[in-house]
Amino acid sequence: MQALAYQDATVQIPAGQPITWHTLPYSRPSRLRGVLSDLPDVAFRFRSRAYLAKAVELARTSGAVIVDFIAMAWIVAPLKRAMNAAGLDVPLVMITHNHERSLRRAAARSFAFPKNLVIGYDAWKAGRLELAANAAADLVTAIIDEDAHAFANECDTPGLVLRPGYRGPVAPTRRIDADTPRMATIIGNRESAHKLLVLEHALKALSRHGTDARVSIEIAGAGDLAALAARHPDCTFRGFVEDMPGYLHGARLGLVPDDLGGGFKMRVLTLAMLRVPILGLRSAMTGTTFVDGVHYHGVDTLDEMAAVVPTLIDDTARLDTLQNTAFAYCRDNFDWDKRGEQLMAALSSTARREARRMRA
Repeated sequence: MQALAYQDATVQIPAGQPITWHTLPYSRPSRLRGVLSDLPDVAFRFRSRAYLAKAVELARTSGAVIVDFIAMAWIVAPLKRAMNAAGLDVPLVMITHNHERSLRRAAARSFAFPKNLVIGYDAWKAGRLELAANAAADLVTAIIDEDAHAFANECDTPGLVLRPGYRGPVAPTRRIDADTPRMATIIGNRESAHKLLVLEHALKALSRHGTDARVSIEIAGAGDLAALAARHPDCTFRGFVEDMPGYLHGARLGLVPDDLGGGFKMRVLTLAMLRVPILGLRSAMTGTTFVDGVHYHGVDTLDEMAAVVPTLIDDTARLDTLQNTAFAYCRDNFDWDKRGEQLMAALSSTARREARRMRA
């Protein structure tokens, strides 16, 4: 297996894996040029002739080419053209994380003028790139059914729902009872604008209902949260947490308040596998395949969430049942080895189809 990536002094190449890494130097281009580009910022910053040339070279000795995330979607169409010109019947797979067009448009609408126009324009560019990449690819993967259906309505490229796996820390046993700290936490990094806005919406609702004065509310995750911390003094902001298992052992409830954005919330698996009961917006839990009332407690709005927290957090028997059922479900259904088998089967099928196309 071969992997192509940009060099980053802050990232170490994993050791002990059967992967040959190829790296290229990277320098971020001007942000102004990005605004004028036909690509969204997330992709413009990575477009490079040298990267494309190296990808074409590696495709000649590969059984499949996998492109991961919208940031690298710029390479799909030109790489596929080069592969076709070279007579390569190697399948090219686009791995998606979200339906970017709908996700980014919804996020843009949440910002005030004129920021909504800037983000809206970038969202339009992201949607156009997403469609072009998916149409050029031989297979498109999605992490939730809803995204797969959206892609199928936009282009004819075969699709595969490939939900995430989990290979993080696990809490084998845990009991939620009256001795468990009466603390509810919101975990996850807040380094993007829409994630910061999600947290702001959640904290406003908690404050509006006085929940942050009645229950210990903590926020754990990286991001510039100084302004929010100043506006919400009753909440505790932990910043980046190195020992997440140790931290979550002191939590009685995990909140998933994402009223913006789609896709699969990976922190749901972290909460479940570390045995933290989940209170989440039903819309945010879409795609996880968790069942409301069985694996988590669902609500429809942030105001409902804020109103429910003080009562639910004291129902320790209910919380203990939720964390046990969620843990068992995740353990049995989110295995990376099984995801690898799914992907390999799809690659084999796609490779046969590509070989027939090239021979035609």
